Amino acid sequence: MVEGQAHVNFSEIDPGITKTLHSLGNLVLPNQDLIGSYSEAISTSFFEVYIGRNASYRPFLKSAYAEYLSQEEEFKLDLITGDSSAELIKSIETLSHRNSKRFLTHF
Repeated sequence: MVEGQAHVNFSEIDPGITKTLHSLGNLVLPNQDLIGSYSEAISTSFFEVYIGRNASYRPFLKSAYAEYLSQEEEFKLDLITGDSSAELIKSIETLSHRNSKRFLTHF
């Protein structure tokens, strides 16, 4: 999961959206090259481990490696694994509850 990133590159779906995104002064999105480098590093490791059966790449599928890759970057990379499922569910529920309260107070 890349901080500040949508699930898609909007400029590839609708090139006109780039103009709209740039018109939003406070909106800062990560550079697509940064996202690509994160994706390449994690994908390579994933395929080496699970397709190539190369266990020497397994350490690169840990959250510590994601932290290492993004340590100098404004937008961080987080690697979510099954080990973090319970914490992730709790965070989603808390966020959902908080946002539903905010939404309801606007009406």
